[in-house]
Amino acid sequence: MTPIFTLPRRLGLEAKLGQLINQKAPLSQMAGTSRAALEKLASQDDYVAPPFKLVSITAQGISQA
Repeated sequence: MTPIFTLPRRLGLEAKLGQLINQKAPLSQMAGTSRAALEKLASQDDYVAPPFKLVSITAQGISQA
């Protein structure tokens, strides 16, 4: 299965997530990295704001990430 992410385009975040995927990091770490990046972006851009809902879809089903 291939990881798919839907996030605002940020090259730094894309690079970091790419590294985590290559390292086979757990989904929880990728979600934490994504949430931290979204929170940072929200502090800089009025068009991005919480609440942030992270969801994972796996063979086991859909769950909050």
